[in-house]
Amino acid sequence: MWGCLCRLRGSEDASLYVVDTATGRTVLGPLPRAGLPSWQDDHQFSMDRLQPPGPGRTELDKYRDSDLALITVPRDGHQAQDETLTGRAWPGLNPGRDGDVLARRIPGTDRVLVLVGNGVANELALYTGPWGQLRDPGTRWTPVVGMADGVVDYAVRGNELYVVSHQGAPRQQVLVHDLSQPGASPRLLLPASERVVQRVVAGRDALWVLVREGNVNLLLRRAYRPDAHFEPVALPVAGQIYIDSGWGRDAWSSQQDGLVIGVQGWTESLRYLQVQADGKVRDLGLPAQVVDDAAANLSTTEVMVRSHDGAMVPMSLIHRRDVKRDGRNPVWLSAYASYGFTIEPNHRRERLAWLERGGVLAFANPRGSGVFGNDWYLAGKGIRKVNTWLDVIACAEYLVAQGWTRPSQLGFSGRSAGGMLAGRVLTARPDLFGAVVPAVGVHDGLRFEAEPNGPPNIPEFGSVATEEGFRGLLAMSSMPT
Repeated sequence: MWGCLCRLRGSEDASLYVVDTATGRTVLGPLPRAGLPSWQDDHQFSMDRLQPPGPGRTELDKYRDSDLALITVPRDGHQAQDETLTGRAWPGLNPGRDGDVLARRIPGTDRVLVLVGNGVANELALYTGPWGQLRDPGTRWTPVVGMADGVVDYAVRGNELYVVSHQGAPRQQVLVHDLSQPGASPRLLLPASERVVQRVVAGRDALWVLVREGNVNLLLRRAYRPDAHFEPVALPVAGQIYIDSGWGRDAWSSQQDGLVIGVQGWTESLRYLQVQADGKVRDLGLPAQVVDDAAANLSTTEVMVRSHDGAMVPMSLIHRRDVKRDGRNPVWLSAYASYGFTIEPNHRRERLAWLERGGVLAFANPRGSGVFGNDWYLAGKGIRKVNTWLDVIACAEYLVAQGWTRPSQLGFSGRSAGGMLAGRVLTARPDLFGAVVPAVGVHDGLRFEAEPNGPPNIPEFGSVATEEGFRGLLAMSSMPT
C-alpha cells in the first residue's frame, strides 16, 4: 500500500514522496512543485504541478499556469512514469492562469471527473467523460456544474454526484446529479435550513454530511434507500469534526464502509473514531495528543456580540472555571475571517500555561468567515472587508465592557489573512489593545497582487485594476500610502 507525503519547507512549493506504508521505504520522489495528489487506482495518481522557473517566467508567475500530471508508481520491474497531460488546454475548460485542472477517476466505472478551480475561490466546476480520453489533448469534457452553480464540495459514487451548493441557499444544501445524464437538473437531497452544510462524503454504505449548528459540528448519515432520511450520529465530543480534506481528495471513499473521523472541543483533546456502517461509533484507541488533566478545570463561554451595524458576531471564550470578570484578566483575542474559513472548537497543549495562570482565550468568527454560511462570508469579502475588522473591534469592546479585561490587558493576533486583519485592527483602534501581533500578514494591499502569491488571491481580495477592487484593497491596507 502506498501513501503520498508533501513536504513544504515553509513554502507553498511542495515536494511529493510516495512511501510504502508497510516498510516505510520511499519508492518515488522527491517530485518537485507538487500539490493535490489523488490516487486513480492502486498504482497511479494524478497531481497538480507548478511550472518550473526559467526563461520568460518571473517571480509573479511562480504559482501560475500549473500542469496536470499522471504518475505511475514503479512496481514488479516496471519503471515509474511521469506524464504531463493537456490539462488546462483541454477545449472549453478555460481555467485561466491562476486556475487548477484536476482529474479524479470514479471507482467502479470507466468515467473520470475533471475539476476546475479558480485560485483561492471556493467554487469549482465539474466535468465528466470516459477515462480513456484522459490523454487526448482534443477531449471536450461534458459539463456537469459550472462556477455559477455555487458548488463548494462534492462526492461521487458510481453515476451519482453529490454536491454542496450555496446557489439559492446561503447556508448551503446537498444536491445529487446523475452523471449518466449530465445535462439534467439535479435532485434536492438535503434542503437548506438554519444549519450550515459543510462537507459531503459518499461511502459504500451511506452518504455522510457534515453540518454546523451554532459553533458545533454534527455528522449526519443517510442510507442509499429511496425512503431513507438523514440521521445524526451520536458522538462523545461536541465541537469540531474532521471528516475529509476538501475538494482535493480522491473518490475512493465510495469503496469503504463507514468513516474514520477526528473530533475535538475547546477543552477536549483530538481523538480519532471509527464510525461504522450502521452509524455506531468506536474509539480507535490512539494516544491523545494532549493530556486532559488540566482541561478539567477549564470552561467555555459562548457569546453573541452586536457589531457596528447590528450584526451579531459569535465569539468563544475559554478560561479557568474560577476566573472573575473584574476587568483584570489578561485576554488574548484571535480571528481569521477570510476565504469563508471558520475557527472551529479545538484544543492545543501550548495554551494550557496561559489558561492555568488565569488568562482567557477568545476566538471570534467575524464576517468573512463561513460560520453562518455564504452570505456571512460575502459580507466580509472584497469591498465589504471593512465589516471584518469592525466586527473584531466590537468583540474587543465587548470584552472590556463585560468586565473580562481592560485595554492594557487585551491582545489580538491573526495569521496570514488574519495577519492582514491584525494590522487593520491596530491602525483602526490602537487605544483598545495592549498588544497586537500580525503573523505573516499582508499590510500593503495595493501592491499584494504584484507578489508571487498575489494573483491567485484576487478572487478573495480584489484587484487594483478595478475601482471597487482598488477601494477595497486601500481600505484593507494598514501601511500608509
